[in-house]
Amino acid sequence: MKNYRHWDVALIGVSEIPKDLKETKTRVFLAGKNNSHSIDNGIIFIIKDQNLLRENEFLYGYIKAKNTKLIHSEHSIEGANIEDWFYALYKQKEETPDGFKIVLD
Repeated sequence: MKNYRHWDVALIGVSEIPKDLKETKTRVFLAGKNNSHSIDNGIIFIIKDQNLLRENEFLYGYIKAKNTKLIHSEHSIEGANIEDWFYALYKQKEETPDGFKIVLD
């Protein structure tokens, strides 16, 4: 199991996805100002709108990856392959003099 950083989001490998979540129909897992982060295959489970995360909240969903590429056209045209596994979706955070802040794309 690997972890991935995809610009302002981190995919952290987990042993399973919580059973009470419902899969979404979207392929977009993080909407940016100019470009979105998406996958070509796999299943996305969103638990909280990433635009509504408070400064102390970072987990907003999960991905079940199977033959999956991460796509963010602003930074990679062909996409990045990720290992088949389960991943928690976290907005990246950075430490500032005022505390932790969510990283913006």
